[in-house]
Amino acid sequence: MTTTEIILAIISSSILSAILTSFVNWKLHNSNYRKDYYKKILDKRLDSLEKVQFLTGKLSFQTQLDNSVIPSICFDEKFYQQFIFSLASAIDSSFWLDDKTSAKLTELNIFLLNNFSNNIDSNWTEELTTEKYQELGEIHSDTIREYRKELQMMINNELKKLYKIDSFFKDKKKDNKSRYPVYKSNYEN
Repeated sequence: MTTTEIILAIISSSILSAILTSFVNWKLHNSNYRKDYYKKILDKRLDSLEKVQFLTGKLSFQTQLDNSVIPSICFDEKFYQQFIFSLASAIDSSFWLDDKTSAKLTELNIFLLNNFSNNIDSNWTEELTTEKYQELGEIHSDTIREYRKELQMMINNELKKLYKIDSFFKDKKKDNKSRYPVYKSNYEN
């Protein structure tokens, strides 16, 4: 082998080595990008699930009245409004939840609107408003308990398949038609 052939062999092997190294680096970069993307999606989904878990915790708390036990969110307007703000926050991030959980949050929101908010007159005294919230809490205690159980079951089911990002996006439905009727308020404001 001549000196020229040896130099050409070294240069060609160096070029081939550089091309192979570049290709492997490119593949690794794409793989890491995909993994980072999945981590960000998982973080968003976990954050949304934590918000729903926070809601189910609030629905779990009970308050003892003189003659009954009601969900604490029905104790007075302050507790109710705090829960509604938490529910709004969970609904805002419901894109990251599966369709069933997202729909259940919307259903809960409409239930509370129809059965609580629409039955409270903003002109009432604070005492009368509190009595009405507590009365409605007694009436709808079992329904609220069912919402809590269903949401907790949905969270548990979703946690089991949380890592399946591809199937999560395939399950997203394109039509978001409202299936829950909203009734008019019983009081004119």
